[in-house]
Amino acid sequence: RRHTRCSRDWSSDGVLFRSGQETEPAPVRFEVRALAEEVYGLRRSSFGRARIKVTVAPTDGEFWIRAPRPDVLRAVANLMLNAERAVAGRPNSEIRFEVTANAGRVRLTVNDNGPGIPAERLATLFEPFGEGTGPGIGLAVSRWLVERAGGTLTLASNDAGAAFAIEFPADR
Repeated sequence: RRHTRCSRDWSSDGVLFRSGQETEPAPVRFEVRALAEEVYGLRRSSFGRARIKVTVAPTDGEFWIRAPRPDVLRAVANLMLNAERAVAGRPNSEIRFEVTANAGRVRLTVNDNGPGIPAERLATLFEPFGEGTGPGIGLAVSRWLVERAGGTLTLASNDAGAAFAIEFPADR
């Protein structure tokens, strides 16, 4: 099957696309809290230099899903980068990855204590190239990757900072 694959260029703010004869990643069983720890590890030194506190909670338990792991990793990495941009330079900057399970579903929420999403952006938040979105496709691509894998990506809260939630059926 032919499609366009997304990958993050960690040296810039852009999301790059490559097209060609590539297959979609196969769904595999993996533990979501471990994936959150891995994503955090990608930027651990940057967070330390910027004095951004990052936590992954809970510190124990297992939360298994079945999905294309590279797609979920890309989506979570994008949410983390967005959170990092939102809190950069703010006092007491914090990002929290929180994993929960309820009613047969696993939810990974990426919370930040940044300024939140302006009300005028909420209606078009997941649309590519909306006004004031920077490069403009990160959330749209992240949602597409998650939905293609059978999950959902939503803005879970916008009260004190922003909280984005990725949710999949649990794989027991």
